[in-house]
Amino acid sequence: MKYQDRILFGSDIILDNAEYKNAGWIYDRMKCDIYLYQKAEYVCDFGEKDIIHQGFNFEKTILRKLYWENPAKVFGW
Repeated sequence: MKYQDRILFGSDIILDNAEYKNAGWIYDRMKCDIYLYQKAEYVCDFGEKDIIHQGFNFEKTILRKLYWENPAKVFGW
């Protein structure tokens, strides 16, 4: 919470020519990343589907900074 003005959303997805990395795979992978920030607990459709993961459950004001306001500062939007 202390550094909420210094973080922004990012992903470590590596896109290459692997056949399994289709639109559905990308969607499921990104959904897991977003759930990490938005939910207290979540299950991913990607990878180990039966494990309950612990998320950050950020408030909407922090999510707005993470997804929009902080990147806008970095990129000068």
